[in-house]
Order: sequence, then C-alpha cells, then structure tokens
Amino acid sequence: MRKFLLLAVIAFGLTADAQDAMNFEIAPLGTVNPSEVKVDRNTNIQHIEAPYPGTDPYRVYLSELKSRILQRQQNTWPSSVSNKTDGIGDPPTVGQNFQGNEFEGVPNDNDMAISNDGKLVSVTNSMIYIFDVVQDTLLLAISLEAFTDSTVGLPARKFDPRVTYDFQQDRFIMAYLSGNRSTENGIVLAFSETNDPMGNWNMYALPGNPFNDSTWSDYPMMEIADGRLLLTVNQIRDGVSWQLGFTQSIIWQIDKATGYAGSNLSTRMYSGIEYGGKPLRNLTPVENDRAASSGSGFIFLSNRNFDTINDTIWVVEVLSDISDPTPQIDIDFSITDQVYGVPPNAHQPSNRFLQTNDGRILDAISENGEIHFVGNTNNPANNRAAIFHGVLYDLPNNGTKLDIISDDSLEFGYPAIAYSGRFDGDVQFIMTFNHSSETVNPGLSTMHWDQFTGLSERVMVKEGTSFINTQSGNVMRWGDYSGAQAKGDEPGKVWICGYWGKFDPPQGTITYRNNSTWIAEVESPGSPSVGIEDVEAQESKAMAFPNPTSGRFSVEFEVPNSEVYFVKMFDLKGQLVEILFADKIKEGQNVLSFNTEGLEAGAYIIEISNNADYRSTLNVLIYQ
Repeated sequence: MRKFLLLAVIAFGLTADAQDAMNFEIAPLGTVNPSEVKVDRNTNIQHIEAPYPGTDPYRVYLSELKSRILQRQQNTWPSSVSNKTDGIGDPPTVGQNFQGNEFEGVPNDNDMAISNDGKLVSVTNSMIYIFDVVQDTLLLAISLEAFTDSTVGLPARKFDPRVTYDFQQDRFIMAYLSGNRSTENGIVLAFSETNDPMGNWNMYALPGNPFNDSTWSDYPMMEIADGRLLLTVNQIRDGVSWQLGFTQSIIWQIDKATGYAGSNLSTRMYSGIEYGGKPLRNLTPVENDRAASSGSGFIFLSNRNFDTINDTIWVVEVLSDISDPTPQIDIDFSITDQVYGVPPNAHQPSNRFLQTNDGRILDAISENGEIHFVGNTNNPANNRAAIFHGVLYDLPNNGTKLDIISDDSLEFGYPAIAYSGRFDGDVQFIMTFNHSSETVNPGLSTMHWDQFTGLSERVMVKEGTSFINTQSGNVMRWGDYSGAQAKGDEPGKVWICGYWGKFDPPQGTITYRNNSTWIAEVESPGSPSVGIEDVEAQESKAMAFPNPTSGRFSVEFEVPNSEVYFVKMFDLKGQLVEILFADKIKEGQNVLSFNTEGLEAGAYIIEISNNADYRSTLNVLIYQ
C-alpha cells in the first residue's frame, strides 16, 4: 500500500509548474469604530445553514463520499497504521474560561485573537465579540454587517471570519468574505489602528474575483509570517459544486504596515500554483510571527483533501516578496509515516451527526525548524472521526511524522494549534479540538505536546449541555474551524475557542439546542526554567576541560538515571545564555562537547538538571 500511494504521488507530477503574480494597490474604504456604531440590526435569516461552497451537488458529493467511508471494510487501511489515544505527557491546565459568542449562524467558524493587555476578539459566522479578560467583561457584541458599515460599500452577506493578533506591532487584523457570487464577492480586511479593538479599524476590500471571470473567493485562511500578512482563498466557479467548480487556490501577500497606517494597501497576488498540471487546493499559511523575520520564505501546506487514504503533504514556499520583480515559488512534497484520510461524520446524541467536511490541513505553525500542522482524519481502529497532528522536518532529507489522535468512544474534529513554550528552544504546543459521541454532547477539548514526551492526556474544557439541532435532517455543521493563539506576554499560556452544544430554555413551542462558542485559557505543564533553580545542587561530579578555554569545550558528568536532562549555560547574574542540550541521557558517566565561538569572554555557570530533583553546577571561564 505504501508503494501504491507513493506511485500515485509521482504520477501526479514531478515538477512544479510556472506561477503568475499580480500587484494591487488597494485604496482604503474608510475607518470603522465599533464602539460608535449607532444601530446594529443584526438581521439574520436562520433556517438551514450558511451556504456551502457551490450548490447542492457539493452536498451530494460529500454525502456519497462519507457513505463509502462508513461502508469500507476496516482492513482496507494498511496494517501498519496506528492511532493514539491519551499520551504519557503531563496535561495542560485550564484557567479562565467562559461562554463566548452566542448562537447566531451555522456553522460557527470559530476564531479568536488576544492582545498582550487582555483584549480578546472572538468571531463567528455573523458576530464579533470583544472581551476584556482582565476585567472579565464583555465590551461589545456587534454583527459583521454593522462592523463593516454602509460606508464600506459591500452590501452582500458577510461570512467566514478570521482574526489574528500581531505580536510585533501590537495590533489586530480581521478578514472575512462578502457575497458568494463573482459579481459581488469581496475579501474584507480590517486593521486596528491601535492595540484597542474598541477603537478605529482601517477597512479595505480585496477583489474576490481578481480575474474578472465567473469565479469568487471562498474559505479564507490568514496568518502572519516574516513581517507579512498572508491570506489564501479558493476560487470557485459560480453555481458549480466545490468538487467541479474549484479552479485554484491563490495567495495574497500583504504589507500590514500600510494597513495599520490607513494608506494604500500594498499587496501581491500569486496564482497558477500547480503541480503536474493540477492546481493545489486549500493552501494553509504557516504561522511564524514570534520573530520579526526568520530569514526564510513564506510557507504554505496543502494535501489531497478528498482522498480517503492519503500520505502526502505538499510544501509551497514563496521566495519572493511584494516588490521583487519576478515571482519565485518552490513546490515539494513530503510522505507521512502514517496514512490519513477523509473522516466519516461524527456521532452526537439523539441519532444525529456532525459534518466533518474533508481532510484538509486546518492550521500550521513553524517552530525551531519544524512545521507542526493539524486536521481532520479517519480513525482506522474504528472507522470514526479523529484528528491528526503532523511534524514536517527539513525537506528533502526527511519526511513527516504524523499521529492520528483518537479515542475509543469519542470522536474528534476541527483542531487548531498554538505555540506554548516559554523560551527559545522550548518546543511545546497546545492543541484544541471539538469532541462528541452518541452519549456525549458536543464540547471542547485540549491536549499538550512537547518534544520529549509527545502527547499528553486529553483534558475536557467544556462539556455540552445538549446535542445540536439547528438544521433540517440529522447532519449538523460542526464549526468548520477552531481558534488558538499564544498569549504573547505570558509564555506558556494559550487562549482557545471552539464549539459546544448549548441547551436554552424553551421559548413558546420551540426548544433551542444550539451551537455556541466556548473560550478558555490553557497553560502548558512545567517547562525547563529560564533561570537558575533554587533547588539545592547535588554534590558535583562534573568537571570541565580545558578550563579556561577559547575553543572547543567538554563537560564530563554523571547522572543517576536514564531520563531527559537539560544542560544550560548562565551568566554570573543567573540569566540564561543558552540551552546546550535537552534530551534523554543515559545513566552513568557522559561527556558533552560544544564550541564556544560567539560567546563573550568571561565567567559562566554550567547547570545539568532533570528539571525535578537533580541539579549539578560548575563554573567555567572563556577567554578570547
């Protein structure tokens, strides 16, 4: 089976095709201050759901695909595929958490962003909520329609919102769509002028149909990387199903500084992104916003999202910037060590189901030279809905490690991932996702992952109080995406938002069992400390040679057990200079060597510890 899948990839194409690029200067449409909006009609028709991409044939296609998945024999998956339930790592802890956006539309399309001073913006398919988590206060609830304001000149229905917080500039950025036909479609972009989301936002509209044909832009994905705003959308032909109407995915590269300033927005649009003559779809931008620039290109991930058994991750790297005269894009692929594929619909109580859509990559983030990504998949152990977590290492020398995260009874969907380390080199992440089953109402869960112990056990953040019954039939929408973001000024903490089932008291003859948003603060378990511990040091059996030194340097030491140890270098003030080593060390005598190049001359402290009950220190002197 592995050979067959790889051959299928080779048949798909061996070289990337040429791409096109167009530059746009987008004039501002004005400013909106949400706190000054006088009237918010919040007009909302709620009968079935928000529009699917395309028309009824898309619904029929997905239904038939998932029926085939349910009828498929379990032994059609390779016998080598494994899935993981709870891991061995310490779980994250849940702090402040509360009800977010109330039911306003279907699906939720949950996303959120939080500033360093605790202002949180939560978006769903028709509403924006602004919270002050320090004061535990809802500051404002406003519809996307009212926020856009009539002066912007986009009267069509607003949907598919995304929001992010710019750590470097202390600002918010929001994106959403207006209209789902080529003649009316636009991509709304809003940039906060300050770090206060209750203040002015500069408003822009990118063309949803930049080719002046019969296509429109759907399903925006947005991240910040290397100082640029990256936005991707899928181009769909009018009135045609998603499967038949998809034409291509395009990338918008945006100078966010011009958006914050309210001047003409400098952008570049990349199109024609193909491999072997076929367009890559659902280009997921890889977040990399903790540093101003990593010196690398802008990276996007893709896959064959409708494959029932898949082992391929496409890596698209944009090596040119807005002002470069010639666009340059490299495309490669990586083979996962586990296969994954489109999940069946997830169960919920009362003989109802939740729509899992397909197996696209939903979120991705770069850290320490690795790319971590998540999405929906099938659980090969029981043919039920699960999620995957992948780690993509350097191409082309290494492949991709992929874990299927599942449960014996619960089904999972729509994960998001955010960095939760506490210092450079501390590779930790918080994942959030929806859960449900025949006996458990839809709710929100979280897990932790680190480079040493892998996955933690699952923590239930919010258990639903009802199944969902907002649409005709027995298959409900499950949210389409979730939100997760690191708290920039509180390393180790992540804020998440996701989907849960809420029972509201009957009103007249109607009993409401709605999809709502839950928001929570989640913190990683203990990380290696960034300063010298107060724990009493063990009798030192470590020695350094040569000492003093000006070149290569060695430390010989003895440890009592085979486990993970940290070798850290501090200055004489106790400030961390560098983590020299962080991995498993065998019991007994060991020698660690490293180069002192780049270190300033002076005295240093070397600490060897297991971050628990063992610590040994010694002094070293480095000279030029």
